[in-house]
Amino acid sequence: MPLTAFLKLSLLVAITATAISARADLVVLQYHHVSDSTPPATSTSVSLFEGQLNMILDLELDVVDLQQGTETTLAGTDGQGNHIAITFDDAYDSVYHTAAPLLADKAYPYTIFVNTEAVGRNGYMTWDQIRELAERPGVTIANHSADHGHLARKPNESQSDWQARVTSSLDSAQGTLSRELKAPAPMFAYPYGEFDEALERKV
Repeated sequence: MPLTAFLKLSLLVAITATAISARADLVVLQYHHVSDSTPPATSTSVSLFEGQLNMILDLELDVVDLQQGTETTLAGTDGQGNHIAITFDDAYDSVYHTAAPLLADKAYPYTIFVNTEAVGRNGYMTWDQIRELAERPGVTIANHSADHGHLARKPNESQSDWQARVTSSLDSAQGTLSRELKAPAPMFAYPYGEFDEALERKV
């Protein structure tokens, strides 16, 4: 099977399977690095990322803003079929240098979840870069905690200590985003994708 056909089939299967398993019309494609030189476990190669964007275009799938797509899906007000939302965790600099130009070429909206204490460190975006992206049409910046720590309650951690730790990390990040940006989105992505019922209620 030619590579382009394989990519198209793989992406279609992934989107369909995700939509069915989630019982929703919004499929979220989540990325970290978009680079050929970063850790493979959290990286999508440049050619693969570009190929996926091209397949989304070829399949005529609708790429929507995550917040808007979530709201319409939860409200059950959009029956037009599967929609795609594109997100990036951690605000790595490869998103600024590589992913952002490719997304801009197709006018696709996307969301970047920022763990604020890492901003400016090696391999991460600077606040100037984040602000630049935030000013672009269709780009949303949101909370990914301050320190990207594990937020689930730890063994032997008291309820009050756990609540204080989670509140501190989330509030610190939101405060920093509000100072650095005009309008950070009221959204949150769990670090490592880890959550439980207690944490969900807390957030």
